[in-house]
Amino acid sequence: MQKAYPGERRTRLSAVWSALAIAIIALAAILVFILENPGSVEVSFLMFHGRLPLAIALLFAMMLGAVIVLAVGAARIFQLRGVAWRARRMNARTGPPSETPAPDQPEAPSSSRPAVQ
Repeated sequence: MQKAYPGERRTRLSAVWSALAIAIIALAAILVFILENPGSVEVSFLMFHGRLPLAIALLFAMMLGAVIVLAVGAARIFQLRGVAWRARRMNARTGPPSETPAPDQPEAPSSSRPAVQ
């Protein structure tokens, strides 16, 4: 396999371009879905009541689900950042963990091949 030339490797801009292409295809599919489902349905959500086209009601439900998923994901990211921050703070005080094995554990073999017995 040949080595990539400078600028040929995957970049952030190429990832954005790929995501944009996928988003355009998804939006086109959603537009087709909305245009093919013009039937109106009765919608009741909390204190709101009314009639909406079926596709629009499903689109709102999808958006609410996406917001919930994003909120849970953001909470998890903040939790992991807090754990990492506390670990870095602890390492700054005590120093990084040592590489020597504990006294009650045998030392691992230095070669990558398994030991022959």
